[in-house]
Amino acid sequence: MKAEVLNAFFRAAVETLRCEIKDSVHRGALTATIDPTLDSEVTVFLGAVGNPRGLVLFGMSRETALALASRMAGMPFATLDDLVLSAVAELGNVVTGRALMALSEQGYTCDLTPPSVMVGKGAYFSTLGIPRIRIPLQTSLGEIRLDVALQESS
Repeated sequence: MKAEVLNAFFRAAVETLRCEIKDSVHRGALTATIDPTLDSEVTVFLGAVGNPRGLVLFGMSRETALALASRMAGMPFATLDDLVLSAVAELGNVVTGRALMALSEQGYTCDLTPPSVMVGKGAYFSTLGIPRIRIPLQTSLGEIRLDVALQESS
């Protein structure tokens, strides 16, 4: 995966998080994996269709999801309900949309699918051979694991 693709996602995530949760964001070390096991309690999935194509995942703990939704809504949430899941899905949607818009300015043509959310840790999930590059994002509300599994179409 090209650095320009990863940079577009990192910049979009930082800009969106700074705007939505009014917090600083620090990037951890990038890692690559094809491990099919999801290690997050809450995972938002978004598909990319076109060039590049594949999946983008936003993983986080239950506590981080609650904290993000609480900050975004300006009210506390104590349970992982549909409002919380909708908030974290929308966060993933905005980040991915911003990244794909930035990539379109570089000549890429790609559409975004609506987000889906999985709750539960340890599920088996395959990106069908496309490696996932993990960009850990550290905030005061917890870590968000941004996994980008995209490949260029021929």
